[in-house]
Amino acid sequence: MYTQVFFLLDRNKILEGILDIESQLSIMKKNPAHKVTQRNLRYLEEKRFGSKDITVDSPEDSGMKLTMRRHSQEFKNTILRYKEKQTMFDEQMNVLTSRRKRLMKQLFPS
Repeated sequence: MYTQVFFLLDRNKILEGILDIESQLSIMKKNPAHKVTQRNLRYLEEKRFGSKDITVDSPEDSGMKLTMRRHSQEFKNTILRYKEKQTMFDEQMNVLTSRRKRLMKQLFPS
């Protein structure tokens, strides 16, 4: 009788942990700063034609605009800084996703 109660309590805690991680993942995906980073990175990587000058938000301060020449060293450095921000976000997402998978395995052992 007592083992069944403890088993249900453990499963309840695991489920709460999974739901908490799911909400954290959802909040991170909807983060406006992350969306701006994705948009600007995609814009810089796909910009091949058009004006020689490109204007985007600064990776460090989104309120500041950077105007640079396409294919300049500043352009390449800006792409690298945006990729670093994206990598940090991806690492956080991977940690939460792996934690969620581990809890799912505990909840539903195969």
